[in-house]
Amino acid sequence: MKRRLALILLALVLFVGIAGVAAAQQSEYYYVNIPIIKVYAHELGYMVIYKVGSVKTATAYIPMRWFTAAGKGNFDYGVGHMFPYMSVYYKDEKFHH
Repeated sequence: MKRRLALILLALVLFVGIAGVAAAQQSEYYYVNIPIIKVYAHELGYMVIYKVGSVKTATAYIPMRWFTAAGKGNFDYGVGHMFPYMSVYYKDEKFHH
């Protein structure tokens, strides 16, 4: 009986410990991947036409200065059915990068 109780307590301590570590590693950021239809060079940077829902499109103007070494954006090249897309990161429910 004491051995069973000890095993249950050990399992409970491990569960609480693992849950605490997992909660501590959660990020304050969350992101949304948005499919891109077309990107055009623009005098302000890049004009990005992207999908909103399944039928509508929208336009975003992204400044070229975001793509410098310390900027908010970067290019990742890839091939596949998920490309092209852009990831938009939010922090505290506000746009971050």
